[in-house]
Amino acid sequence: MRIKKFLLLAHLFLLFFLMIAAFRPSIFYWVLLIANIILFFISYRIVKLKPGSGFLKYLILPILFVNACFFYGSLLASKFLFILILFFSVLLLFYYYRSAIKYCFIESDRRKNLPFWSNLFGFLTVFLSSSFLYGLPYFINISVWLILSILLIVLFVPFFHNLSVEKKTIQTDLFFSFFFLFSIFPLLWALLLMPFNYNVLGLLVSLFYYSSLNFTVFYLNKELTVKKLRYNLIFISLFLLLVLLSAKWK
Repeated sequence: MRIKKFLLLAHLFLLFFLMIAAFRPSIFYWVLLIANIILFFISYRIVKLKPGSGFLKYLILPILFVNACFFYGSLLASKFLFILILFFSVLLLFYYYRSAIKYCFIESDRRKNLPFWSNLFGFLTVFLSSSFLYGLPYFINISVWLILSILLIVLFVPFFHNLSVEKKTIQTDLFFSFFFLFSIFPLLWALLLMPFNYNVLGLLVSLFYYSSLNFTVFYLNKELTVKKLRYNLIFISLFLLLVLLSAKWK
């Protein structure tokens, strides 16, 4: 079967099983298991196109993204919003995998589509995952340390993944990824004490994640100019101010 047809059919199956969870919450975890198996076979099929390319690392993030969509959607009271999130997650996933194939085989695509989709998936994964984790104390009694530990893992995967797209050494990627975790940990702890709802807290985490990633990439590519630094800081400050002024307090 041609890879394009395989991708289309696999994502249709994935969408079908995810929709079942929206109407049958009692089998939530079984559907999640099936969805992850489908994602595994999609990833395996793409990796087989070019064995030994080390391409598997580019296929971990979408798996984390879909799971983040699934769990975040489970917190929503509206079934329509849950279905909408699942539909768009599968749609975005399809375009990511298609871009991943181009990245592997088309030289001119190396610096175009996949870095864009990778950044987008990273931002959305961090937002959805952190919002879900900060929202858990609303529903269950959960340890703060467990929330922070999972958050650090969730932040590490997309950050390291996006640095790896830049084709630097693995030592460099690991160093800056762990430095990022070390620097953001006090913020993650402080946000637990902030009087905002979990969506705002997730947005704040994803904002700091995205800005840290951008500055790191600029630095590694020797593109961190005063002009870029100034414009990015102005944008981040204005966006942060807008979020804090419009946020609903607990």
